[in-house]
Amino acid sequence: MNEGAILRILRCYLETNILSFSSICKQANYPTDLGGYYIRHLVSTNSLTKTARGQYKITPYGKQQFLRLEKRQSRSALAQPRLCVMAIVKHEGKCIVIRRRQQPFIGIAEWPAATVSSGNQMTDVLQELLQTRLGVVAAPTLLGFFRRIDMYDDTVFDDKLFAVHAAELAPNSVIPKSSPFGENVLVAADELATLPKPARALQDIYAFSQAAVPYREQRYRLVLEDIVPAD
Repeated sequence: MNEGAILRILRCYLETNILSFSSICKQANYPTDLGGYYIRHLVSTNSLTKTARGQYKITPYGKQQFLRLEKRQSRSALAQPRLCVMAIVKHEGKCIVIRRRQQPFIGIAEWPAATVSSGNQMTDVLQELLQTRLGVVAAPTLLGFFRRIDMYDDTVFDDKLFAVHAAELAPNSVIPKSSPFGENVLVAADELATLPKPARALQDIYAFSQAAVPYREQRYRLVLEDIVPAD
């Protein structure tokens, strides 16, 4: 099966977990017969599952496929872990987290982060992250590296090495309420534990940022609700 065609279908799920047949064909720009052919293949390989209402829901395996094919198409390094930049940004005593609007963890609150693709400088990716997600310019400080290994069903779902940075914004900084990547949420450090739908590593990474150690590695065992929230 053509990987480009599969990715074209899976990209329709970038900001949602469930789509109708017509919506998939329209977004992927496929005629219904060809779209139906690819959708049936994705159902047969457990990348999509058909709901009782006749819609199609992306599965945990489908999200793994999406991540793998996106990396291959973008020519990012395929070796694990993937290098990412992460920013723990504080504004007037509160931390800024993003409630995601994109796969694979839609609706989950996590620290702003972005993948460093092959050939790109980490500092450039970090500044782009701050500008596109938070609408700010800052001078972050590198704190260390946190490796997050997500396991699902006894296989590696995702494996990332985060270059964790810290930044303090000026009091007059204006933080947009949202970006295409998600909603920006201001939360006090002692309220992270009560934040709805936090990323598994949210508190661990904050603790790492306060510990003054150069490296930490943590493995997380995900459950279905971490990847595909209940309807």
